Amino acid sequence: MPIRYPRGVKRPTGARKRRLKSQTGRLSQKSQNKFGARKIEVNGYKFDSRAEAAYYCQLKTLKQEFRIHERFQICPSFKIHGKTYRSRSYTPDFSIYDGDKLLSVIDVKGGKATLTTDSKLRMVLFMHEHGVPVVIARYDYHNKIFKEELL
Repeated sequence: MPIRYPRGVKRPTGARKRRLKSQTGRLSQKSQNKFGARKIEVNGYKFDSRAEAAYYCQLKTLKQEFRIHERFQICPSFKIHGKTYRSRSYTPDFSIYDGDKLLSVIDVKGGKATLTTDSKLRMVLFMHEHGVPVVIARYDYHNKIFKEELL
């Protein structure tokens, strides 16, 4: 039986930490998404969730011109009193184009909890900076359809 060390006590060099089991009895994963989403790969593209991958498949059938995870700058870096503040960017899930013109951006959300105040703020700053609407696509897992709404 392995030795149990109390919290705060250092283990001797070479002693291994035990992996803890979660309440369900399975070993906990190394890193987990805060909303429970799992990364998935479709056609060589990596998506942050199954809902995002399903929306990609829907866009492919519509044959629209789009880009995946395109990064947009919403605030450049600046300096105040010698302190430098880094630039801020917004990366939507999909950017819809008509030729070279950006029509809209789509952010896929699996549920209501995934639309945080921080993400809303980034979206509003993006709309102010670029003058393009942000569409929130929520996936209904029961009916397997997307409900789209403007932010």
